[in-house]
Amino acid sequence: MKTCNRCKVEKSETEFYKNCATPHGLTYACKPCCAELRRENRHRHANDPVHKKSRAEWKKDYLRRNPDRAAVYRLRARLKLYGLTEAQYTTFRLDQKNLCACCQRPLDDKWVVEHSHKSGKVRGLVCVKCNNGIGMFEDNPALLRLAIQYLEKHQDE
Repeated sequence: MKTCNRCKVEKSETEFYKNCATPHGLTYACKPCCAELRRENRHRHANDPVHKKSRAEWKKDYLRRNPDRAAVYRLRARLKLYGLTEAQYTTFRLDQKNLCACCQRPLDDKWVVEHSHKSGKVRGLVCVKCNNGIGMFEDNPALLRLAIQYLEKHQDE
């Protein structure tokens, strides 16, 4: 049993987070109090430009020093935008044999989660060029067919 320094209630040690920096290996505040402290700090620093700037600089420096972590961070952020898990992303990559779903060229670092703007449904992973092309033709197969006819008509020129 341990007493929380914030709410002064005696609680089981499982009610405290682990913290190797403290002599007893647990946080001084219980889990609910820690959550409340985080909320308070987030609100206190929300409109503080100095804190925002120092936090942004720290993050930028950290990501520069840890390129592997930066890549994972960017991947997770990108997947979160479309509600994909890492397992779903891996399935897309394997199913597509690491190729663009549109042009079948190898996917490099510049890939995009291609999705329907109407339904939000993810259709596959494509290269940036194909994503831009699909977007320029407004996801409209009829416009793409007209463009194909135009190119075929003027192929020899």
